[in-house]
Amino acid sequence: MNWAYKIAFISVLIAAFFSDARAERKKTDNWFSSDKYKHFTVSAFYSAGTSIVANKHFDIEESASHTIGFSFTLSLGAAKEIADFHSRDGTASLKDLVWDLAGTLTGILAASLVL
Repeated sequence: MNWAYKIAFISVLIAAFFSDARAERKKTDNWFSSDKYKHFTVSAFYSAGTSIVANKHFDIEESASHTIGFSFTLSLGAAKEIADFHSRDGTASLKDLVWDLAGTLTGILAASLVL
């Protein structure tokens, strides 16, 4: 199993733990909302951008640049959910991380079409 998939799997598990631990505080965590749209679009932008920059400006091969873009972006999403878990609002959400993952994969797909 590729190490990027291991990181993604661990990130989802961590976010699931944090999301369930604070579920009582956040009453409305819908699958479709403007917050989820933001998670998706920012993740797509970061993953595509990181992958393209790694390939074009640092001369990293395409598959490795996709791995870098994927890992970097999903790490940011997981870090945000961890920070949300420790905030006073307790707004960590597994659904946010799922949208981060979907955006990250979409960004990598877009980058692969460009490279």
